[in-house]
Amino acid sequence: MPFFTALSTALYTALSTALPTALPTALYTALPTALSTALSTALYTALSTALSTALSTALPTALSTALYTALPTALSTALPTALPTALYTALSTALYTALPGEEIFRTASIAKAANGAANAPTIGDDTRITVFGHGIPANS
Repeated sequence: MPFFTALSTALYTALSTALPTALPTALYTALPTALSTALSTALYTALSTALSTALSTALPTALSTALYTALPTALSTALPTALPTALYTALSTALYTALPGEEIFRTASIAKAANGAANAPTIGDDTRITVFGHGIPANS
């Protein structure tokens, strides 16, 4: 049995000398590479799956809800009040600018028109209409 004793002693000596140096070096080199590869693959797979699901399902649902529900509601609320005021303001401004010699509403300003059609001047106001350069009170 001296052969087996010599073999086991040689193996023990070789392993006890090589393993404390080689094993940590191998683990230090191989383990981070293996872990980073595995983690990056897992993260990439999980993120790409989540993003593709979100973009193909959640985004179209959210957009269609916004476009078919929220937008018509917002427009039906805003347009009945904002559109007449905007049109009145734009038309009165255009007329006031286009007809500088013809003063249509003397005391009614563009700012008053911007308050809405309800505040528009009426004949009962101190409104003067200029006809050929002569101011005639409209309520006379």
